Amino acid sequence: MANVQIVGLGVRIFTIWLALYVLRHVPSLWSLNTNEFGDPKTAVIVLIVGALLVVLIVFLWIFPLTVARKLIPRAALDEPTTLPIDQIQAVGFCLLGLWLIASAVPNVFFWMVMVYQSNRPESLLSLEPRNYASMTYTVTEFSIGAWLVFGARGLLGLMRWARTAGTSEPSNPVLENGSRQEQPRAPQHKR
Repeated sequence: MANVQIVGLGVRIFTIWLALYVLRHVPSLWSLNTNEFGDPKTAVIVLIVGALLVVLIVFLWIFPLTVARKLIPRAALDEPTTLPIDQIQAVGFCLLGLWLIASAVPNVFFWMVMVYQSNRPESLLSLEPRNYASMTYTVTEFSIGAWLVFGARGLLGLMRWARTAGTSEPSNPVLENGSRQEQPRAPQHKR
């Protein structure tokens, strides 16, 4: 696997992060501007910025190697690395999972305090259906993050299956062949 492919994989992982970020924040900004403030100019700006981010996400997903070639020096583009693709992808999935867990953990503590406060005698705080929806969102985010961290091998198997689904050969033979190369074995000494 060449350095450009590793950076391309990093671009794809960044694209997944950006897509999750946009899905998380753009709808809430739209809702806040249309329902709370009623300012159509700001809502249009949110819509334009959201659309531009979606275009950027699609571009980065379709052309990760083009972006990678612009990011690294020409001399290092085609230098091979000894790391197998499976390990690189597992690290990428673990990083995505750590990001999701890191963003979910503060929310877990927030909701724990809110539930505790709402269950106290004579509490002025009561939980509404939207609070339960937010709790479900936090638990789902934490669960997906844990799955990405601890189940990276299973996710790699799923990706490998998707790469060859419906065909007899992988859609990206360069990556598939690079992942199946055996590591050189150390010479064994006779006793």
